[in-house]
Amino acid sequence: MISHDVFIAPHYLDEALLLKESTISARGIPIQVISPENLHTVFLYQEPEYE
Repeated sequence: MISHDVFIAPHYLDEALLLKESTISARGIPIQVISPENLHTVFLYQEPEYE
């Protein structure tokens, strides 16, 4: 399965692969691959801060 939705993918995948500029940035179980650190590295994503 290929999914571009990083929030749904962990529910369906046994293994995840995160690519940045056609290079593997992270590979393994979804909960480790789809981490805030990896998402920031690939997408410059930051979790919102709540007060």
